[in-house]
Amino acid sequence: MKASVSAGRLGVGGGGPSSPASSPSGTVEYSSLPPDAVFAFVFSTGRCGTQHLARVLGSAPEAVVTHESESLTLRPRDVVTRTYRRLAGLPTVAAHDAAAARHVRRQLLPVLAARLTAAGDAAHTAVYTGHVPLAYGLGPALADALGTRLRVVRLRRERLATAVSLMALGPPEEDAWTADVAVPAVAVGVAGGAAGASSRGLRWFPVPSAPFVALRVEAPVWSRLNRFQRYLWYVDDIECRWQRLRSRLAESQVLELQLEALDLLDGGREYGRLARFLGVRINGTEAGVRHNSMQDKGRDKSAEGEATLRQWDREYRALVDGCDLGGGRVLSWKHMDDGGAGWLL
Repeated sequence: MKASVSAGRLGVGGGGPSSPASSPSGTVEYSSLPPDAVFAFVFSTGRCGTQHLARVLGSAPEAVVTHESESLTLRPRDVVTRTYRRLAGLPTVAAHDAAAARHVRRQLLPVLAARLTAAGDAAHTAVYTGHVPLAYGLGPALADALGTRLRVVRLRRERLATAVSLMALGPPEEDAWTADVAVPAVAVGVAGGAAGASSRGLRWFPVPSAPFVALRVEAPVWSRLNRFQRYLWYVDDIECRWQRLRSRLAESQVLELQLEALDLLDGGREYGRLARFLGVRINGTEAGVRHNSMQDKGRDKSAEGEATLRQWDREYRALVDGCDLGGGRVLSWKHMDDGGAGWLL
């Protein structure tokens, strides 16, 4: 794939009027890429197989895979601290949306476009498998900037299993909502501003007060939730925001996968769906490997039994209602059976 390296103006690809912006040195003007170039993002909570997808797709000549390292100069943890936490701490939806659009158009997409260009003529799909961009509310900004170039893989795992796995990432003091992190009035780019030292060691998830959160929980309710229930809230908020984004996208732009289905001995049917959706080849050897498991990390999951977790889930659903998806649709967990998905009302 050939495209000119630019430090000049960025246009908006396929989705609307141009919005000039400076491109960082060493990046590519993404709107100038050939028409078959697309950008695919995984929408998940994390702990749902994102690193597995990175390994499965990583050797495909048609794809350039980025898992978490989206900056030319900073480590992923510092990008989360300096950019994504600041975006999540902005005071209004409008302020977040404007800052998110700047980050997408000036930093994120130009970096991915540069990697795609450097990979050679066979590469046509930039795949970002890490959960952070969409978990931190960049979905609408990506849809605006990319238009028909955008592809989204919605990767899910059973709700309770996801919450348990997220809890096992570290001790409670590292949960994203344990610190009151000071945030400047205006979000800055990846390379700008001083990192908030108090937030650097926290998990890479948004807090309930973030402006892009769809599943709103009032402070008195939040204070009644235990740790497991707070992670259930995060899992459910991701689903709310996915449903909102899904309504903006065409069928050809969306693929929904269940992590548990990837483990089935079905002749590679689910991997075939992924390969056809992205137009890339799958590494069959990597498909049979379990990547980034808690056993590999040497960490233990909750010792609570399934009966206790389901009781906590029922108590959580009695407290946390649902989210407004627009168009008169509500996604609610209050009336569902154990283990089910939220009901669209």
